[in-house]
Amino acid sequence: MPRGCATLNSEAILGFIITCMTGKIHRANSTLVSALSNMSALERGAAAASKLLVDDFAAVQSLGTMSAYNAHVEIETLPAPRKSAVLYRGLALWRRDLVRILGEGYRRYVRLTLGHAVTISRDPTEEAWLWLQPAIQAGIAEMRQWIMLACDGENDTVRHIGTVALVPNETVRMSIPTALQPPLLSSTWRVPSWVFWAYTPATGIGPLKMEHVPNPGTEDKLSDAFTKLIFCGARRLFLLELRRASEHVRDEEIAAISASPSLIQVSAPRRSGLIFNNREQKILDVINAGARGRKYAIALDAAGLRPRRDWREKGCPSTYRDAYWVQTWRKRIWDEKTKLEVRAKKSRD
Repeated sequence: MPRGCATLNSEAILGFIITCMTGKIHRANSTLVSALSNMSALERGAAAASKLLVDDFAAVQSLGTMSAYNAHVEIETLPAPRKSAVLYRGLALWRRDLVRILGEGYRRYVRLTLGHAVTISRDPTEEAWLWLQPAIQAGIAEMRQWIMLACDGENDTVRHIGTVALVPNETVRMSIPTALQPPLLSSTWRVPSWVFWAYTPATGIGPLKMEHVPNPGTEDKLSDAFTKLIFCGARRLFLLELRRASEHVRDEEIAAISASPSLIQVSAPRRSGLIFNNREQKILDVINAGARGRKYAIALDAAGLRPRRDWREKGCPSTYRDAYWVQTWRKRIWDEKTKLEVRAKKSRD
């Protein structure tokens, strides 16, 4: 989860983004409306940028469903050696659109974090990248659905219920079943063997020994291992293209903000004032995450931190969780926390 300074509720921002990307738009809107009064300017901006990203994602998702089915219709008419070329060509075109809208979403997040750099404890571009993660995961899941629909004409959301012959000037009727079959689950779907005809860099798969390459001349379904291999290759290409696009966006935005002296002056004090060692920075991250009481001690242990060596030499337990139950060491833990909070506040001022 992204973590920021006391003025930044990154968990709320990321929670809103996750709610949006899982399709619970009405719930996301009601949550956003109820929380707007308590949000900072950065949080309101992040929420608005997230809604824009959700709208763009929904549009690309809809176009992807149509392009995948069109690819399936063409694939059905082709012999096995030519099917994979249609699959990977269509996937590459749709993936380009997906990378484009994610890149624009990242651009909005970067502009926000760079403009509010004084309220964020980590690098602003890294914070923006963390906010983009729910959308990236949604994109990966949608890409699996695209491949399934292009190969078989079905996926978790699109089901085939029948075929009707088209006769000119005649009315076509087809009964719609009231009880549909269970949805096709991604975890049980298997890739057809013909996808290995185009064993090229377009698949995202590394070199394989010839004895491990399946016979691509059939419609047989392959094993779970081969299915995972195809999905992993598609995921690898998607993340590679997205990383390149995001780096380009990051460099453009940093160059633009560096050309504005007023924005540089706002960001400068944060860089010069926040001087903490690695241990102190980890403790500040836990503090900024909002843990309190016993949960704070548990969070310190989860972050890989141990009580100070001079404490342990005087009999302090080796973990913050155990030290919390001893009044003497509990007071030391709070003193350590308070001193760091004071230093962090002074550095921001």
